[in-house]
Amino acid sequence: LSGSLLVVGAPVEDSGLTSDAGRAHVFRWTGTAWTPLQSLDAAVPVVNGLYGHAVSVHVDSVSGEAVVAIGSPGDETTSRSGAVEIWRRPNAASPFVRQATLDDQDAIDSTETRLPFSSFGYSVEVLDLDTVVIGRTNSFDVRTDNSHDPDPGGEAFVQPGPGGGLTPYPFALEPSAFVFQFDLTPSSGWEVSR
Repeated sequence: LSGSLLVVGAPVEDSGLTSDAGRAHVFRWTGTAWTPLQSLDAAVPVVNGLYGHAVSVHVDSVSGEAVVAIGSPGDETTSRSGAVEIWRRPNAASPFVRQATLDDQDAIDSTETRLPFSSFGYSVEVLDLDTVVIGRTNSFDVRTDNSHDPDPGGEAFVQPGPGGGLTPYPFALEPSAFVFQFDLTPSSGWEVSR
């Protein structure tokens, strides 16, 4: 909830023929009632992807510009283990447009590979129009030298957009783009909040 917008995740809602893919719904407060504004689906819906498991929104009260982050911790496609999609609208009259898809591969360096089920995107929080915090419940790493991370706890990542802001176009991330990474206790990453 931010300003007059509410985003509700529906992580086990079917998306077309894909069962339990999930989606998120955006509602606007009219002054008397919450009215449906837009439904947001994953770029590539996957069975049990849990898209919408975690949702967060931030609205600029002056311009109406808004950013939504949607976690999909069950998305186990193409060697990733969870994902977060960033949606943006430039003003209150515009619809939300998918801006980027982030996954756990964006949050690791070249010396490690992620095991399945790390649940990247289990929790998300949009702090402002430029900053998103992403939680992951399992950070167990297998490094390229076959050593293992000694502490398979959760992690949280702070992702500022390039150039100090999220751009209206999809952008590629380097592992160093996550300016802060917090290695936490084994039960961490379940929830992030401001």
